[in-house]
Amino acid sequence: MTEQNVLSQLHILYVEDELMTRNELSRFLKRRLQHLSVAENGLEALLLFENNPPDILISDLRMPDMDGLELTARIRALGYNTPIIITSALSDTETILSAVDRGIVKYLVKPIDTNKLKKHSINWLNNLFKVRNQIRIPL
Repeated sequence: MTEQNVLSQLHILYVEDELMTRNELSRFLKRRLQHLSVAENGLEALLLFENNPPDILISDLRMPDMDGLELTARIRALGYNTPIIITSALSDTETILSAVDRGIVKYLVKPIDTNKLKKHSINWLNNLFKVRNQIRIPL
């Protein structure tokens, strides 16, 4: 199975309140994934998550209604171990450590490097498939 075949089976939930940023990364992801869910804030994302848990969650840090850290805390409280990537223009140590303490797997500083995002997604897929005794995707 090729990298593209596996990525096309991946379900990602992407949460971003800024329209241009959301549209840009959504276009990138839609070209590679069969299933992409998109939310404008944490409350909307939590509802989508509960109805159809994704393989990976990518969330902005600062959003109205519910920020990415609160979203992460609520998902962890529900018992999900889904890989969560937080994106933000903030790169201060305190913010990053707070995100790590809540159980994220990666903190990406905006603008998002799509090559890094793709590489990390493949790594998480490899770990997921390893657990499920399936295939390994070469990087």
